[in-house]
Amino acid sequence: MWKRDLRQVLGRISRKLSATNGYAPPVVSGPSPVVRDDPGKLADRTYIAPRGTRWERAAFHQLATRIKHHAIGERRRLGDQYLEAHTDASGVSIDRITGLGSANLSHSPLVQAAIDEAHRVIATKDPATCLSKGSLIYFASSQNDFDDGSALSRLALSPLLVRPITQYFGMLPILWGFDINRAASDDLIDTSSHMYHFDPEDRSQIKVFIHLNDVDSQTRPFTALRADYSERVAKALKYAIGRLTDEQVYSVIGRGHEISFLGPTGFAAFCDTPRCLHYGGRPGNRTRDLIVLYYSMPTSTWLPLYPGDGEARILAPLLKPREGDPFSAALLGRELV
Repeated sequence: MWKRDLRQVLGRISRKLSATNGYAPPVVSGPSPVVRDDPGKLADRTYIAPRGTRWERAAFHQLATRIKHHAIGERRRLGDQYLEAHTDASGVSIDRITGLGSANLSHSPLVQAAIDEAHRVIATKDPATCLSKGSLIYFASSQNDFDDGSALSRLALSPLLVRPITQYFGMLPILWGFDINRAASDDLIDTSSHMYHFDPEDRSQIKVFIHLNDVDSQTRPFTALRADYSERVAKALKYAIGRLTDEQVYSVIGRGHEISFLGPTGFAAFCDTPRCLHYGGRPGNRTRDLIVLYYSMPTSTWLPLYPGDGEARILAPLLKPREGDPFSAALLGRELV
């Protein structure tokens, strides 16, 4: 079935490209020369994630939706069951138009236990020896450091976070993983997440940013543009991937539309990072520590498009599906991907 869907979608795209031979549309609204020469690149997630145009990303998402229609249908069914089984007591929601949400979760025992665990982890680490990408220092991650007994793992799989994300996606999500990081750089790094950017993995995903210390305007806050404004910027600048300066963004929508997420320890920001231009961790007077959790759909370029298309990149390998839990295996990306 997936082979037929792949051939049909790529066949239609190839015919369209042949019909427009000799015309090179702007990359934001059409295929790049790479894909015009080789339409098969649209099924190559190692190309789409780092290099694909907005049009190519939309085409990949459409292709993945076709190929994975059964898994997506099952996730929609499980999502409905999950929402019925877990009533909303948190008040947390993510707006479908803006792609953003926030809530003070400091009152939650689950969140407080995760914060306490994160603080204990940080206390054992020397930032100078931790993994760093310049803009951020990584103290620990679900890839290596947290199993089923972890308070962070319990929070990541809890209805407090999974329910609003299920509502937003319209299906049960996949937990990619989570980490604890610090923004402490005194230099503004123009090739880093200090600058406006979209995340490249899919057309939609959710990251949750939970404060491990109080964050004000001088504590390097996570900052985002709502999705509809971000789309205006992307179209005007023919932007798909890479970094944008503040001035480039302002040239389209003007100043003052960005939202900096300020709040106490335990405050959480929810952001659809492929839809919302965002940045964080810019130099400030105080360091900022965060728990960051990542949730995706089966259409992500981190997951195989079809059988034999490499391995799934799931960053929580130490977490195991819970026996008797109808949602656990799907949440952990062990099935329906």
